[in-house]
Amino acid sequence: MVAITAFIADYSRLAKWWKNPVGRAVVMKDLFLLGVISLVVLSVFFHFSRLTSQVAAWIQIILLAAMAAAMCWLIVAFERIHRNGRPPKGDGDSQGGSL
Repeated sequence: MVAITAFIADYSRLAKWWKNPVGRAVVMKDLFLLGVISLVVLSVFFHFSRLTSQVAAWIQIILLAAMAAAMCWLIVAFERIHRNGRPPKGDGDSQGGSL
């Protein structure tokens, strides 16, 4: 959880990911992953899991579906970049890269 949070904070410091479709997809996927890992932590330490709560089960299903949607969004972004032969403009990276 700390590593994911550190990655998002560092990525936010280094690049304007919110202006880049790939950056947005990567950060959103990581946020959903953080939610899934949080459910695991709640399960281990507080016995709040999909086995003990329908709410936890639905939250987990929604987070996993959202991660899948973010990955599909990432595929579309990479396809567009590959088709155009260049990264999108306005990504906030001074090096000119997409990440």
